[in-house]
Amino acid sequence: MFEGLRFKHWSSDRDADGIVVLTFDRAGSSVNTFARAVLDELNEIVERKFKGDTVTFHLLRDGQPLDVTITLKSAWPYAMQANSYDIPPRFVLFAGLLFQPINRDFMSS
Repeated sequence: MFEGLRFKHWSSDRDADGIVVLTFDRAGSSVNTFARAVLDELNEIVERKFKGDTVTFHLLRDGQPLDVTITLKSAWPYAMQANSYDIPPRFVLFAGLLFQPINRDFMSS
């Protein structure tokens, strides 16, 4: 699902039912807090989803399991690019046409 992407704070596995399980473990820290680098990586992961898709989170809160389902409402890639500085964009606009990198997951959807 994330071919060619390398994450520092997240790892992923896909089970037999095709469910992707993300594991969060903040690198270089004994406490898992959501810092800017962690959220930027999460944006990279979520941008593989589309507006209107539902995502279910299976969480542990105070040692108790909690399931939260949300519907994605906005285009996250734009939010992530808005927070990037001194980094060239991953797209080219030429003669009114937008060229951007895509992957097999995007092509198969």
